Amino acid sequence: MLDTLDGAATGLARPSPLALYLQVINTLLASTASPSSNDVTRRLIRRDEVIEETSESAFLDRLVSLARERGLAKTASQLRFILVQVAAVQRAYEYEKFSITPLPRPNEVEACYVRNAGGVFLGQLEPFFNLDGVVIDRSDHWQEWAAHLTNFRRIDVSSTSHMALLMEKEPLSAILELCGTLYGNRSVQTSPDPDLVAH
Repeated sequence: MLDTLDGAATGLARPSPLALYLQVINTLLASTASPSSNDVTRRLIRRDEVIEETSESAFLDRLVSLARERGLAKTASQLRFILVQVAAVQRAYEYEKFSITPLPRPNEVEACYVRNAGGVFLGQLEPFFNLDGVVIDRSDHWQEWAAHLTNFRRIDVSSTSHMALLMEKEPLSAILELCGTLYGNRSVQTSPDPDLVAH
């Protein structure tokens, strides 16, 4: 598991509908950033750019307008459709209803949990992904996993945040090395393949 929230933390971190739209649009914007970019946040939409919009319709209009200004190559209606659909899928998962229950034979499962050692969840991305003010930084959001898995092994890696675990070179290298050890000695690429990155 990669810094996976347990049931208690998942319930706390459930975003409001407007916050979910902000998360979706910024995920889209981040996915189109160049892998060589040192500051992906320059493309993202800060909550203070949209916070004054209180109706869902006005909020979506503002997000779509800003996203198009920042380079998302879709029409306004396409972006609005994507936002509404992805948010609906996210809400349908009903993460807040998930609970971690005991396994019938917990000693037969080996669990390797990679945790961001600093305990920061959103870090510098907080103004771009958090509209509701809920912060789960430095919480023990892995405790339920440990309680239910007999062979639970926590491995700490240094990263600026949970969100950056696979974006920063050092934690990514450590995670890839661990995966190579756990799943075989296949060569694992440590930098993004430029052909796989959307522009």
